[in-house]
Amino acid sequence: MCVLTGLGGVGKTQLAAEFSKRAWASGEVDLLVRVAASSGDAIVSAYARLVADVTGMEDSAPEQGVARLLQWLAANDRRWPVVLDDVQRPSDLQGLWPPAVAAGQLLVTTRRKDDALRGRGRHRVEVGVSGEAEPTPTWRRSSTTSRRLDQNATTCPGTRGFCCSR
Repeated sequence: MCVLTGLGGVGKTQLAAEFSKRAWASGEVDLLVRVAASSGDAIVSAYARLVADVTGMEDSAPEQGVARLLQWLAANDRRWPVVLDDVQRPSDLQGLWPPAVAAGQLLVTTRRKDDALRGRGRHRVEVGVSGEAEPTPTWRRSSTTSRRLDQNATTCPGTRGFCCSR
């Protein structure tokens, strides 16, 4: 589970999109989820829609759908990544973190560096800008315990949430 942090425009969303594209194209995942996570309400709504799409059953209240989705992700052996893009307030994720299970992956993008984004197997990775002419991501150890990813500044047009299933 990875939390990409960094200033706006450094390419966090683009990295998440590239991760998703490669994972789907390679057949490494059975279900691919991207959530525009700018608010708690947006996450709840997206989770409720997702579980309805995946199971074919709608819930009477979005909160019921959230609980059902998190249970489904925890109990299902289908390989899935969930991308929570542009988290504005880490507190919005309270009770909404996807489960840490072998079949699942989580990628969060945010400008925030709050301690609430760490823990339970989550690792924070800082995304920065390098001076290279081509965007070549490189992993390196920083002076702290977190890892750092440098790449050229790029932006990715905002997109709405999506779900793909095999």
